[in-house]
Amino acid sequence: MKITILLALSCYAYGVIAQDLDASLLSNRLKEIKQSIGIDYLQEEFNKLPFTTKTGNGTKLLADIQDKLAASLVGFKNVLDAVKDEVFQNENKFTTPTSLPHCCAKPGTYVYDPKFRKEVDFSTACVTKSPSSTSDAKYPHNTVSDIMKTQYDQNKNVLWQHYGTLEGVAIIYPSTYWNDCYNYDPRFRSAFAATASPKDKDVVILIDSSSSMKQNSGVTSKSKMSIAKEAARTVIETLNPNDRVAVISFSSGVTVPTGDSNHDCYKDTLSFASKTNIDKLQEFVSLYIQESNTGTTNFENVLKKAFSYLGSTNNNVDVSTRDQVILLLTDGGSNEGRDPREVISDENAKLQNRVIVLTYLLGPGATNEMKQQLQEMATQVKSNSSYGNIREGHFTYVDQNQHASLSMEMATFYVQLRSHDVNTNSVYSIPYVDPFSERGSELLKEVEYFEEGNSSYGFMIDNTGRALIHPLLPEPAFVEISEDPVLVDITSLERTSGTADIINSMKRGESGKKTLPNVYFTLPRGRLVNEGSRYLYLQATYFWGPVQNTKFYLCIVLGEETHTVISEADFDITNSELDNVFLYHNRSLTTDNQENCRFNYRKVTLAQSATKFTPSAFSNPFQYIDETETGLDVREYADYLTGKKDQNPGFNDDVRATVWATYKAEKFWKEQPSSQLAWKYIGTKAGVIRVYPAVSLTKSYDHEKRTWWRETTSHPGMIYITSPYLDAWGSGILLTLAHTIYKRGCMIIDDSGFLVIHQAFKETNDPKYFDDPKHITILEPAIADAMKQYGVFNSLTCEDLSTKKELKSFRVTLPAGRSTGLSFDQTDNKFELRPVVDTNIFILRIEKGSILDGSKSSACKCDSNVQPDFRECNNNCDCICYTPIVYNVCTNVYTTTIADSSLPCSARLLDKSGISVNEDLTGLQSCFDPKCNEKTTKKDCYSEFQCSWCEFTFNGEIIPEPCCRIKGECSFGKTKDSNSNICDASHTDTLPVEAEGPSTGAIVGGAIGGLLAVVLIVCGVIFLLRYFHINDNCDKEDPYLDAIPDHLDLRSAQNYGFESNGQFNPPSTTSNFSSGSVSNGVRHSSISVVSDESRYDRPTE
Repeated sequence: MKITILLALSCYAYGVIAQDLDASLLSNRLKEIKQSIGIDYLQEEFNKLPFTTKTGNGTKLLADIQDKLAASLVGFKNVLDAVKDEVFQNENKFTTPTSLPHCCAKPGTYVYDPKFRKEVDFSTACVTKSPSSTSDAKYPHNTVSDIMKTQYDQNKNVLWQHYGTLEGVAIIYPSTYWNDCYNYDPRFRSAFAATASPKDKDVVILIDSSSSMKQNSGVTSKSKMSIAKEAARTVIETLNPNDRVAVISFSSGVTVPTGDSNHDCYKDTLSFASKTNIDKLQEFVSLYIQESNTGTTNFENVLKKAFSYLGSTNNNVDVSTRDQVILLLTDGGSNEGRDPREVISDENAKLQNRVIVLTYLLGPGATNEMKQQLQEMATQVKSNSSYGNIREGHFTYVDQNQHASLSMEMATFYVQLRSHDVNTNSVYSIPYVDPFSERGSELLKEVEYFEEGNSSYGFMIDNTGRALIHPLLPEPAFVEISEDPVLVDITSLERTSGTADIINSMKRGESGKKTLPNVYFTLPRGRLVNEGSRYLYLQATYFWGPVQNTKFYLCIVLGEETHTVISEADFDITNSELDNVFLYHNRSLTTDNQENCRFNYRKVTLAQSATKFTPSAFSNPFQYIDETETGLDVREYADYLTGKKDQNPGFNDDVRATVWATYKAEKFWKEQPSSQLAWKYIGTKAGVIRVYPAVSLTKSYDHEKRTWWRETTSHPGMIYITSPYLDAWGSGILLTLAHTIYKRGCMIIDDSGFLVIHQAFKETNDPKYFDDPKHITILEPAIADAMKQYGVFNSLTCEDLSTKKELKSFRVTLPAGRSTGLSFDQTDNKFELRPVVDTNIFILRIEKGSILDGSKSSACKCDSNVQPDFRECNNNCDCICYTPIVYNVCTNVYTTTIADSSLPCSARLLDKSGISVNEDLTGLQSCFDPKCNEKTTKKDCYSEFQCSWCEFTFNGEIIPEPCCRIKGECSFGKTKDSNSNICDASHTDTLPVEAEGPSTGAIVGGAIGGLLAVVLIVCGVIFLLRYFHINDNCDKEDPYLDAIPDHLDLRSAQNYGFESNGQFNPPSTTSNFSSGSVSNGVRHSSISVVSDESRYDRPTE
């Protein structure tokens, strides 16, 4: 809910120490506001609801997810089998010409589909042909397209279907326009290679760089070295992240990637083919491999180096299950050193003859002796089978007229690794970003949305121990094609003592369960880079097992807690209420008789609130996400939720009762209308969000992934207040508040050190100033230093594994026994700090003329022009910053341990959902007439959310007699260019469409532009979660008023170096961690009041 408030507070010390601040004035006023918008009423109503205790059965929960994943994979396999059968049966019908559209051509039938994130045509598939394909390469028959369409119609969970041939032809369904399709070759894609040769691969590429490689090739204007580099880069491109690779160039000696531009491990270690490593090794091939000035070629040196790579140890990799191969490309034989056939025999014997050698000889000019040498190197004629079975490789001679096909010959090396038996089993890759829609996998939603109580999560790994999905990693579905999917080793995320045995058991394909006494749960606090993470420690049980017919292994973690859900059986709801309890937000899917009007540039109805569900509301999130909702779906929702039918259309058990419970909010909002309030909404842990007035949201909108949700749920029981930001809906109070609350020396900060009220906010007239929140270390570094000195401003760090950065953030905390704050007397007359009870903010003031005064301070000031994400920590200024994490990119393992590093951060907020399309508002009347021109004072003007106080012309001139007008006519207190005379007496107020603010994305989310505002009370979020912790039966004090960080024992301030006298002492090197909860162990519904448009969560225009 948005509300405009006028507060008055004197907080300035004049020379002598003034009377102590009374922060209760502000606290009480905020409580009054909270009560007036219905939060207290709703809390009382929710406290009356019937709740039932629920205890999770980990074994059953694990089996349920395993079954859902298996069922989804079976569905995909059925699609694959149908396409495969069609190909096998009608391969003889493949033809050189085709009537199917080409993916490079863009006909007029393509329509944008949000699921595919592309313009597509579902009526047909399209085809591509590689530029290296021969002229007689055949296209799949139209019946393959028909089968793909049929399979999609029967299983909408399928995304792209594509079939590629060894001739370089591909068919893709649905048809789409693809800019780069002329360069697409299915043979060079990692998914194609993994299917053709399912084993993970270790590949060492050897490139001859002797002087003869300077010669012209059979490709116009390209040397032999040029086409060799192209081939090497293409080979690297075919590898998937579970493959490992190294590159060596050679003549008489060898050259490997070294120097500042390359990671140190490249010189002697195979590196996983992550995007980071692929980019680096391709850069090495392109820029650092150069022809030498000598014609000497020594195979001995380079072969020994290649075998040393393949023999390098990595405890996380079982080489017995991998194909290890050397690709050697040269234009001549070895003319220096030992016989390479003997070198291969000796070196491979050390590795039990498990290495395959593939050799490629560039013509012309190759002698028969050269060809024989390279042939026998590939077949390993001198190797001894007593050391292990010899796997013969393959020799390829590429004459000058075949040079153009060198890349294809080398990049399809995996064909030589295939067994003679045709593989008919499905091959499941690890998540990757597909080139068609440039998005990652959504199959793992079943794991992502797993939640049982407040302290639970799930994760999945592959057979190498890579984390495919984990709550501390970014969501796979939002990884862009330009980004590297974060597939770190699970040991970097699961650091609790005792998890190593669990992980090893998972990698062996075993099932089991194990209880650990002190498991840490990482919880978000808002935007990660600014506000860090918080932790709680609980006894928890791990349940794990394999996913059927895959190399994936699933684990769920349940904290030892009992939680409660709303009981539907005892819910008191009348038939009349049931009739009105549900209106789906997407009203275009059904028809209703509700009258529409225009509100904040959106089409709404005032008759009811709208209800929307997130994937977590469904028992099968993946099915919900990938199926297109229809009117039939909505009618089934309505029949079930209104009690007309008991057939559940797929919701979790507590969703219906949650919908009934949130209806109480709608009743209050309609019975207690207020011109101060704009959008009103209530979000729940059950995946239900209700919005009033009723408005359409996008299907992908998920309130639990929004910054405002994370911020408020990390402050249970508090009124959460944000830093200033720009609000396009004009519901702000910054100018009013700044004029009445602020005098030099007084400010308001939140519990992360961000300024809510500061003199600079009043002095600026640039809306862009508020694009990012302002931290006290930026605007008031001297005060920040003084607060650190007295132990009320402490830094915390966490490891963001997605960016390989240890992030530093801050917490404002009070010493034990100082819950009312610090007076001037207690800080040697430097500052006074008072908490505003039941909120996340503090009032802070300094003495006039103090050395802490920003205008006089010489303290080191953090550079405000550098974003925290790009500000590396140094010893000069203590800022929000980062320190690089030591990371071995080759082995995919962080070298830090729990003994000497921070814990992992919560995942970055990568929610890109909720962007709405423009609506047709033609003919719609405004829902309200705010009568702004009748309001003569700033206070009255800002009491109406649609009004704005006009004080300046568009060019910054002061308007002698300011006025109140529709906010669209005065942005940031300034008139539009065409309305500089808007305050003239002759002006009449109108309600144009554009007066209601620019079109925003989702309703619950940020906005850009409009009036500068501090929104103290914006939205009521009722945190519908009743729970208590078994080992935590007494309520604790608010953790943010304790002098300890939120990842340490909240029951003992001494753990962080505070004695009972309130003096700060440095913490000891060891700390006792709490097994309790940081959320106060509440046993009743807790509430939070939060901004609906947080300073970070803004839709993209």
